[in-house]
Amino acid sequence: MSDVNTSTKTGTTAPEKNPYKEAILNNCTALRDANENGTACYLGGTERDGKLVIKAEKPITNAINGNEIKGTNQLILQNSFKAAGLKDREVVVFEQAEKNGILIRKNSPYVNITLPTSFNKETNSWNPNLIREFPKSSCFVLDKDGKPMSPAGTFALAKENSERFSKVNKNRAFAHNEKTTPEQRDKLLENNAYEHKRAIDYLTVTGGNVEEYRAKNVQETERSFLEKIEARNPDVPTLDQQKGRALASEKRLEAYKKEHATETPVIDATNTHDPVDYVGKYMAACKLEAEFVTDKESQKEVQSRISQNLQKNFDENNYDSAFTFGAECEERAKAVISDFRKQSREQQRGIAVERPVTQERPEQNIEMTL
Repeated sequence: MSDVNTSTKTGTTAPEKNPYKEAILNNCTALRDANENGTACYLGGTERDGKLVIKAEKPITNAINGNEIKGTNQLILQNSFKAAGLKDREVVVFEQAEKNGILIRKNSPYVNITLPTSFNKETNSWNPNLIREFPKSSCFVLDKDGKPMSPAGTFALAKENSERFSKVNKNRAFAHNEKTTPEQRDKLLENNAYEHKRAIDYLTVTGGNVEEYRAKNVQETERSFLEKIEARNPDVPTLDQQKGRALASEKRLEAYKKEHATETPVIDATNTHDPVDYVGKYMAACKLEAEFVTDKESQKEVQSRISQNLQKNFDENNYDSAFTFGAECEERAKAVISDFRKQSREQQRGIAVERPVTQERPEQNIEMTL
């Protein structure tokens, strides 16, 4: 059944294992097992008024850059965390932890996810590309006395550093736009200089290579602005001060979200038997932090069809199809969210909406490949 069979005949050399294919196999096996035993994140729920209701939690994201884990990998992480009883919705890649001075507790749980884009078409071979994800709760940092402390400030600062480069690149793109006026261009470059100042402050107090940063990241058009800012603000904030500022920004954002919170939205998946439509709606509910409502018949049918398709592809050694399935669910989730928001805007304007909140995805005539 597996295309990573390592059995050999007597007197022959065992073939070299392909870690990417092994991870694909392990992930697909875990996906199938969670679906078959009913512990998958999109199954179960609490009975209410004859229906099943799952309070979908927000998608699992990367704790450093805030990026959402996509497709089948999102399902694999959610299933693994649910089975382990973890409440985390953020994960950290080992290399990220190492880069940002974050330590991981020994024997901490982790999940290997994979990137299907690791296939090299030119050489017709797989490139090992595994991502070992650790839950944020497994991580910690040390204080000045070498004792473990909360990683919250370090995560906030690392996320701020990651977002900084995104801001700089966006400002540069606008600055070079032919429609940008000289005044706007100068303002954008000045904003970049402030971001460079913060990065240099961080490197200064952590012992980083400031000169290398200046040479590699500060463009000629930004240098004069940076020099002026450094002349006006010669004092370098301590690491604790920088962490405090980053944490304050996160707290202000959380407070804003709570202040502007609305009633919990509902994504309806009753009478939805197509696996892509069903799981796509579940993913949409996660992104909206909504209630996912379905019925026993739909859930049972979807569970059965996913198991059948997975087993069929397993028998054909076609494990990548599970990742195609996840990508299709992501696209369906986008359509559901777009439709949901459109109808919400219409309702706010007082326009009567007769169609259901999420329109059904038309059944395909061909057999769905999972």
